[in-house]
Amino acid sequence: MIDRDNVISVLRHGVTKIYTRFSPPANQELCKKYHHSSHPSREFLFVISGESFYMCNNSVYHCSPGTLFLIDSGMVHGHRYTLEDNNLLHIWGFFHERQVHLTAMEVTVNGQANAVRGMSRIMIPEGLQTQFEERWNLLSQLKYATDQDVERYIKTPVNAVLDEMAFRLAEQMENTAEHTKMGDLQTYIRARNGRECSLARLAEISGYTRGYLAHKFHDEVGITIGAFIDKVRLEYTRLAQKRGIRQKEIAYELGLSSPAAFWNWLHKHSNQK
Repeated sequence: MIDRDNVISVLRHGVTKIYTRFSPPANQELCKKYHHSSHPSREFLFVISGESFYMCNNSVYHCSPGTLFLIDSGMVHGHRYTLEDNNLLHIWGFFHERQVHLTAMEVTVNGQANAVRGMSRIMIPEGLQTQFEERWNLLSQLKYATDQDVERYIKTPVNAVLDEMAFRLAEQMENTAEHTKMGDLQTYIRARNGRECSLARLAEISGYTRGYLAHKFHDEVGITIGAFIDKVRLEYTRLAQKRGIRQKEIAYELGLSSPAAFWNWLHKHSNQK
């Protein structure tokens, strides 16, 4: 059974070692043991628990909790796990259609891997994603980079992404929302930080009429949909301001039309902060 408290702790502790295309070659003779792949989209791998080896950029590196692999576009890397991979928990970050989502993969015995329910397809807010991608782009432009350079470019934005996942998992544990339509709608609203979450849109997703949905949500969750959206927006705003994300980016992430609209909304709800 996965210890969620430990997962959250490791995510919050952040990155301790980073492997990239700049990392020195290692154990290249072991590459033949791995199925390998490469593709246009970026990915990253973060280790939560377990000791193992992983093939990346035609080398095989040892990895333990806190290890991060940045897998650039076109980079050759391990595809599927090997028979020697046992008792591992990894977080995979996938870049897809201008979005980044995180999925926890549990490897049990002999490389058998499955996505962990409740820890899959966790969407990252656009502000954090943009900062991460911008730093990764800058790093990729370098011809050579030391380990210190890689940490300087990447460690802070990656840790912010990992902290966001920890925050989402902690919220799940506190709310213990059941896997119901109302629980799914709460997850949807949180994933989008309230953006494009009109009553009409949520009714379309749930299959209920707007009136029935508003009544059922309030009955099961205890607050109105609008109040829940404001709660989610305030949670994101606190984190975004702490990380120095610009007002324009916060406004967009919340689905507000401009920084002015954001400040008007924030002033209206300032007593809830």
